[in-house]
Amino acid sequence: MVDQPRSVARCAYCRAQIDPSSKSRDHLFPDFIGGTLDLQLPACATCNNDKIGKAETHLARRTIFTFHRHGDGLQPRKKNDPTSGLIDGTVLLEDPVSNSFTQVKFRVGTGPETLPQIQVDLATGHALVQGDDAKLVGTIRTQMQRRDDGSIALPVRINFVKTLPEATSAEYRPRIYLDGRDKLWVGARDINEAARLVGGIIAAVNGRAFDRDQSAEHPRWEVPGPAHLHFQLEYDPVHLHRLAAKIAYGALYLQAPEQCLDSEPLDAVRAFILGERDMPDGLVAEVDCDPGWPDDHLVVLYEVGGYVTALVQLYESRLRVKLPVESAELVAELPVVAACRRDGSETRWSTKDEARRIPLCE
Repeated sequence: MVDQPRSVARCAYCRAQIDPSSKSRDHLFPDFIGGTLDLQLPACATCNNDKIGKAETHLARRTIFTFHRHGDGLQPRKKNDPTSGLIDGTVLLEDPVSNSFTQVKFRVGTGPETLPQIQVDLATGHALVQGDDAKLVGTIRTQMQRRDDGSIALPVRINFVKTLPEATSAEYRPRIYLDGRDKLWVGARDINEAARLVGGIIAAVNGRAFDRDQSAEHPRWEVPGPAHLHFQLEYDPVHLHRLAAKIAYGALYLQAPEQCLDSEPLDAVRAFILGERDMPDGLVAEVDCDPGWPDDHLVVLYEVGGYVTALVQLYESRLRVKLPVESAELVAELPVVAACRRDGSETRWSTKDEARRIPLCE
């Protein structure tokens, strides 16, 4: 099966005219899960980068998709950018020898790397320093703010480790650290623990307790040998629904005649894909079934009650998307299947024989 020729003069999403010199194109399947430009949609830079791109970045960095990317051997989009491919979440490495939990950054394509951090045992006042402590202490000094009453405040982001196994461990020490983008964070189990830690850190830094000439009091170490990683990821599932709707709509766009794309119901679908409105009723639903499909990402367009429905498989997630388009308006004979290899080697339409052999979840 070949994709139908499409006009590239208008954005597939906002339907605005596209500058003929623009090279902006949107992957049918995002590149962060292995999609290629073999199947692509015309998209203006605003829709592609500012709206769709942000939702896809959220999924790429904050969900289980990140670990699939690592397992499939996909490389970060920008190999020379140290922030590309980072997991935006709490990643702790457990050392069974010292019974300690180390804050690390985890980048697709590489192993865990220790972040600059100071862990403090609030009961004893003992501090454990890891990573580039000079950079961390310098950041703390730069960001400390003296108030009118003479007190000192330290603006930080707080990460409450509520769902991680070590949250209930007596060995977990609250810590202040720089994340993979050099932002200052506090890891703690509750607000009181965070407040005590910040107060102690301010006093210690002002007292120059972490200066190089006193560093022998605070051993530095990297976790050796085998260890366990614990992850805490928090994300909004609406981004997964937007992605499923985008892939389903994209496949429809490549198979439907131009005149059936401009309708109020499809305007609502496009607005949801772009994050400009809530999801239309019944548009996307997660499907609890295993049709025995290949491991590839798939989108299957088929007919239900005279209308086009799509099933989208992304790793272990399967979602049904009900598109407000009559099946008779499509150019191709249904079902239509587009497949994307998880390793990023190929994106293509399936043949008619392949499409007919794909079982559906009903």
